[in-house]
Amino acid sequence: MRALDRHLKVASTPDRISGAMLLPTRRRGFNLIELVVVIAIVSLLTGIMLPSLGTAKETAHRIICASHLRHIGFGLQAYATDFSERLPSSKHLTGETYRPREMMAASAGANALGHVEWDGLGRLVDPRHSYLDTAEVLHCPSHDGLHDYDRYADAYRTRDFAGEIYTNYHYRGAFDRETRRYHQTSGPRRVLVVDGMMTAEDFNHGHGTNRLHSDVSVDWMSDTTYTIVKSIKTVDSLDGTAEQGLYDLIWSRLDPTP
Repeated sequence: MRALDRHLKVASTPDRISGAMLLPTRRRGFNLIELVVVIAIVSLLTGIMLPSLGTAKETAHRIICASHLRHIGFGLQAYATDFSERLPSSKHLTGETYRPREMMAASAGANALGHVEWDGLGRLVDPRHSYLDTAEVLHCPSHDGLHDYDRYADAYRTRDFAGEIYTNYHYRGAFDRETRRYHQTSGPRRVLVVDGMMTAEDFNHGHGTNRLHSDVSVDWMSDTTYTIVKSIKTVDSLDGTAEQGLYDLIWSRLDPTP
């Protein structure tokens, strides 16, 4: 009986050590100064890293853009093989009104049957004799204007689209307005395609452009002073003759080849 009483007494005695261990411990949080310091460090690191991330992204886009132009170059070569070594024609170069600004266009609206009338680089994706695996190569990943691929994806897949389709690239066509003929792709190393130049925002990379030459080589032309973009910004205020002169000047900068 005494042994039982002792056992019960011991069991009912608080264990100071165990009790102390069971008490909830207070966790020390950040004070205001520490929180401000952490936020400042995170902001500083973000500010340092973001430009690098942006540069890396743009570099990747430039590589993809160059690949797109190379595919377009091969498409132009294949087209020329089927059409007596001539490049695709465009109504904006051969019509009564010479409109170099419109050379981003892949279509000229609808024909008499209500089907897409493919024009310029758009002739490479004409379903009747397509020279490109996908029309997506006519669009640059750096483009953030009105003419991204998703906007025209359905139009590229149908022949019943009555509107206009614009690519992200400006087609020169290598058209000689004096002889009214297109240059052969095997001719001089002329620049045939660059970034879009209908408006300033169509010049995809801003500080320069990839250039597709008639020998299907692609290189990068830097324009860190944004000379071309500044020139394009004035086009809305120009009449037909002045517009032609401006684009002739821009092309002479993009392609100094005589």
